Amino acid sequence: MNENIRIKRVHHVEFWVGNAKQAEYFYRNAFGFARVAYAGLETGSRDRAAYALRAGQAAFVVACPYGDEGEAGRMADHLKKHGDGVRDIVLEVEDAAQAFAAAVARGAEPAFPPMTLTDGHGTAVRAGIKAYGDIIHSFVSLQDYRGPFLPGFQAAPKEGRDAGLVALDHYVPTCAWGKWRSGRSGTNACSA
Repeated sequence: MNENIRIKRVHHVEFWVGNAKQAEYFYRNAFGFARVAYAGLETGSRDRAAYALRAGQAAFVVACPYGDEGEAGRMADHLKKHGDGVRDIVLEVEDAAQAFAAAVARGAEPAFPPMTLTDGHGTAVRAGIKAYGDIIHSFVSLQDYRGPFLPGFQAAPKEGRDAGLVALDHYVPTCAWGKWRSGRSGTNACSA
């Protein structure tokens, strides 16, 4: 497979946190993010609470688990191991299934296969590959989606204090001392 993966933009950076409501408050009031959407029990999310935040072109999701079963259990285990932090850098692409297939054909390790997400605002497709340590990169294609953030989220706007943040210009992995290792083909990664 020689197809290129055409990245449109970083859709959002997803943080897994112990308290999503507190993290949402902090990012709104310290960094000037505005809350744009929410997913939780009220929206049909049975495993997590998540707030979508935006400042200029930068978007974050802060999410915490409900309990310790299924996906919530994986989130809880991740938090016990790492504490609050980035879990996923989500890349918007034209076709998430094609981007996933191309990445895996080139040697990427799958995190989760393409899945279709649908609500009353339309459809999105999302798939993920492992990046370094326990961090993943997801591909998302929005298909016909016209909602507030992604399927499963409801609009929940609330302004933050403007701090002047307009974009994120780079993403850097952080590794514990002595955990950086060389990977295949000259790439580097954090070891678990």
